[in-house]
Amino acid sequence: MTVKRFGEGSDLDQEALIVFENFGITVYLAQLYEGFLSNMLTGLERLGAIEIPQNTRRDSIGYVHENLGSMLRILLDQSQIDRDTVKLLRKAHFQRNLLVHRFMLEHIPDMLNSAGRRSVNDKLANLRKNIRTAMHIAMQVSTNVWKELGIDPDEAERKIQEMRRLAKESDFEGLAEQ
Repeated sequence: MTVKRFGEGSDLDQEALIVFENFGITVYLAQLYEGFLSNMLTGLERLGAIEIPQNTRRDSIGYVHENLGSMLRILLDQSQIDRDTVKLLRKAHFQRNLLVHRFMLEHIPDMLNSAGRRSVNDKLANLRKNIRTAMHIAMQVSTNVWKELGIDPDEAERKIQEMRRLAKESDFEGLAEQ
């Protein structure tokens, strides 16, 4: 099956489709920011550098599984981050919430003409820039923390690829019938 664009065949013009695609990419970066922040907090906890509150939600393998705001509060309460970085991380958090909860609804009238779509796209570019920078900071810190714990990102990726290969080669239907 080929990948099909959701807007294909709709009454949306090419500019509108580009804006929606850029919106999706920006939301994806916000999800990466959240994921790397979770990795960073979990790694810092394992290093003994911070304490995660007992009532903090965890995923099935023990990683912090909270919303972005809660994770930022844990990090900022227990770390010594410079003022500019704190400002950037908080701004990206605010922008992520704006993006996910109301950005497109607030800009519906702007999507009706080409000048408005360009304006919306420019606003998305600004959100993307800040969120991407925050994501990059969280990624870099996370990578360094896990390296300090003895986890080489390249080796981890090789192990993941090997598990995927083995899973593809396995006879899951045969196992399920036993």
